[in-house]
Amino acid sequence: AAHQSDDACGSAIGRAILDMLKGVRTYMLETSRPQIDAMLHESTGLRCVSMHHDISTITGEEVFVFTLSDEINLRESKRK
Repeated sequence: AAHQSDDACGSAIGRAILDMLKGVRTYMLETSRPQIDAMLHESTGLRCVSMHHDISTITGEEVFVFTLSDEINLRESKRK
């Protein structure tokens, strides 16, 4: 029985730590959003409409998805 309460306490503490880290990450992304938007605008000439972010709990891999105000033109114009 003591082992079960230790596991429950450990998981509650672990969950609290994960929630705290998620909160810090969210705060960092929200406060850096103007700089991210400016970098995207400088690089693409387009406005960032929305941003989504996720981290794998297994690998730690991060994914950012940006929705821009228009399509990015990746083709270079041919000079005549």
